[in-house]
Amino acid sequence: MLFHDWISLGFICLMGAMSPGPSLLVILACMREGGKASGFMASIGHGIGVSLYALASATGLGLLLLASPVALGVLQFLGACFLFYVGWKLFSSALRPASLDADTKALPLGHMFRDGFLIAIFNPKIAIFFLSVFSQFLSPGQSSLVHVQMALVAGTIDTLVYIGVVLLASSPVVNRLLIGPNRYRDLSIGSFLMVVSMGLVFKQLYS
Repeated sequence: MLFHDWISLGFICLMGAMSPGPSLLVILACMREGGKASGFMASIGHGIGVSLYALASATGLGLLLLASPVALGVLQFLGACFLFYVGWKLFSSALRPASLDADTKALPLGHMFRDGFLIAIFNPKIAIFFLSVFSQFLSPGQSSLVHVQMALVAGTIDTLVYIGVVLLASSPVVNRLLIGPNRYRDLSIGSFLMVVSMGLVFKQLYS
């Protein structure tokens, strides 16, 4: 690949990472639970998940996933269940009395990494995105090293974008809105995630 091809690939990956979606809400939910460090870990987990999808797309393995309606449906269903789980965590924590919230310990950072990773892995739309993007940059005879580098570019950009989101959300004004105690905000975000997840399940069942 030529230098301008790498620039074009990086720009497309940047635009994809900046698109709003469930991943953004999950990253912010992780930050809400454990602060900036939790947001960073979730961002890294998400970036690794994106890298795996990007590598699968570059090597052609992503086509196998999309060619299997059962595998695609299972991933979409698991993704919907995971969104419901994250939403329920926020919703239920907002219903607890304030005294119980004070005694609740923050989850380990490894759990936040897991949440960021799973929201990426359970979203097959990421595979569809990279299959369409990488098809413009693949050519016969490309080495495996180039494919790995393409995946690393995609994952690194994704991680940096979400780390930037976490840093922005950590600013004093935004932090007060996102991290400070606000029961109605958590109820709203949790409810929204659960409604979205149920909508995804109904769409699968009746499509």
